[in-house]
Amino acid sequence: MINNQDKQSSYGDFGGVYFEFPNTYIGKEMELTVYLKTNEVTGTAGVFYKTDARMPIQYAEVKGVKGTNDWQKISLKKAIKQSHIDQIGIGVMLKGSGTIWVDQVELKIDGQDYKNSTVYTKPIYKADLDKMFDNGSEVEIPSNYNEEDLDKLALLGQFWGFLKYHHPMIAKGEYNWDYELFRILPKYLSVKTKEQTQQILLNWIDSLGTLPHSSKEIENSIAMDWISKYDLNHELQSRLKTIANFPLTEDHYYLTQGRYVPIADYINERPYEQFALPDTGFRLLALYRYWNMVEYFYPYKSLIDNKWSEVLSTHLRPFIDASTELAYELALTALLTELNDSHALLLAGNNAIEQSLGEYHAPIRLNKIEGKWIVTEIYNPELLNGIEIKVGDEVTHINQETLASIEIRNKNRYPASNDAVYYRDLQRDLLRSPKEILNITYLSGNKSKSIDLKLYKRKELNIYYTFKVDRTKKGYYLLNNNIGYITLANVTNEDIEEVKKQFSDTKGIIIDARNYPSAFVPHSLGSYFVCKPTPFLKNLFPTLSFPGAFEFSKELTIKPGETKYKGKVVVLINEVSQSASEYAIMALKAGDNVTLVGAHTAGTNGDTAQVVLPGNRVALIGGAGIYYPSGNVTQREGIKPDVEVNITRKGIIEGKDEVLEKAKELLMR
Repeated sequence: MINNQDKQSSYGDFGGVYFEFPNTYIGKEMELTVYLKTNEVTGTAGVFYKTDARMPIQYAEVKGVKGTNDWQKISLKKAIKQSHIDQIGIGVMLKGSGTIWVDQVELKIDGQDYKNSTVYTKPIYKADLDKMFDNGSEVEIPSNYNEEDLDKLALLGQFWGFLKYHHPMIAKGEYNWDYELFRILPKYLSVKTKEQTQQILLNWIDSLGTLPHSSKEIENSIAMDWISKYDLNHELQSRLKTIANFPLTEDHYYLTQGRYVPIADYINERPYEQFALPDTGFRLLALYRYWNMVEYFYPYKSLIDNKWSEVLSTHLRPFIDASTELAYELALTALLTELNDSHALLLAGNNAIEQSLGEYHAPIRLNKIEGKWIVTEIYNPELLNGIEIKVGDEVTHINQETLASIEIRNKNRYPASNDAVYYRDLQRDLLRSPKEILNITYLSGNKSKSIDLKLYKRKELNIYYTFKVDRTKKGYYLLNNNIGYITLANVTNEDIEEVKKQFSDTKGIIIDARNYPSAFVPHSLGSYFVCKPTPFLKNLFPTLSFPGAFEFSKELTIKPGETKYKGKVVVLINEVSQSASEYAIMALKAGDNVTLVGAHTAGTNGDTAQVVLPGNRVALIGGAGIYYPSGNVTQREGIKPDVEVNITRKGIIEGKDEVLEKAKELLMR
């Protein structure tokens, strides 16, 4: 039995049990069956597979139920592709509040009990056997390094990455390419002339062996774009061109196609978890590894503010000089911010950053409204201890530093697609500290006041991150008896048929997408609002056998359901609407009578991949581009509202949801 009483949260309210199998198995299909009973589940109860050792359970494949249900059999099936499954885990989870009972859990491979199946043995590559630098890279960079040294290191980083993704011997797993970097670095750094530098690189190519014969040569001009920058000699250019034009197979030691969508999935990247603070060589490796993934497989590279080739040079110094765990994590975060992508997060291994920010939080919430940092909520009024600060007051200083200065100082700490998302994420940590007291200066009326504000641990506060979710409420209900209201944060696919029945005769429907969806409903809900198949987006995917190239998918369409809604539809959007929420908004906007109201969305859309970096840090990277059928992009710009409504200080003071009120007004016309 699993019981969870966490009724209100924005993320992380998961509980459950999990079992991990010691092996993976040969077969075409795996199936999990389980009997499940639920009582008053307000979120979702369900079962999941976990088939990727790098993915946390929250990202596993989940099929769930909701509410109160007697015993029922739930079955999940999944095709097996051995290059993708490196771990099998099964479990039962509860998201939200309620109680679930579990019985008769079974795992079958091709219809038979897993115990009777053949264990899959992963092939051993030569790269796997190279343990030379497991205890350290032995790379030392003199403390008096100069700009010429940095230029050489930038060239090496691009050269190393080019060979990693283009040379067939590396693709076959013949070389541990991380450790080959450490082998060449000492000699490479010791030479002084351009001729000597290029000869080392030429010898490096030759050491990999002669390219096997191929009857099918390709013309890969994209992979050669960077070469002219470094004035390489004719022989080196010719050798690189031959490698670039050599056709790659689908099987690559460091690269495979994503399990669910054809994005780059980065495999056999060692985490080097033995180093809390990786040494200089491993820190360089972290920079080179992530930079080259962006160089060849990131679909939005053309939208980055700074020229990507210059980003490598700019960030060498912080990685070389990072003498503490905090400095290393900040160097990683600063690199991620260069993508101008809110998906590019340091997902795990940011313990030093978290420790520096502290575990104490204020009992009040700030948001940037009309260019000022305004108190928008008092989480726990009883904890203010008589301090007279109220919703609508403007905070001007924190610990005697202006908010404008804090904004500038933290710009390279929060990966963000645009300014609105930066302010959204910065607010989480503005009133956070390792100490229990924070001094703030604020304007209340026309008076400026300075106070010492007591802080508390998160568990003591009714705090949330970017949006609030009440798990005790249904995901849909009536407003004013004639307007249907749906929130993507709570509605599930199981709710959709009932939504259509209850809202069929309403004057209009409001869909609140100012949150993150609890279920994937673009098609099940979007089909209610179209009368014919309607294209709503197309994907841009990398061509893995042709690094640096991308191609568009076919247009995705919303197909009409059995019934069509006849009224008006308004979708509420703002900078909190991100990723899956934006995907849903694009699908809903394809409807025949749909209006978007609010502010532009986060501009962070598309599937992502995880990247493991030295020191067991894990970052995200965008893998698929999302575009309108017309070819226009939503990344960074966000989805723009048809009717713009920005939150005002006056509205906050009066306790109004101004976006929702505007939606009601539009529907009642």
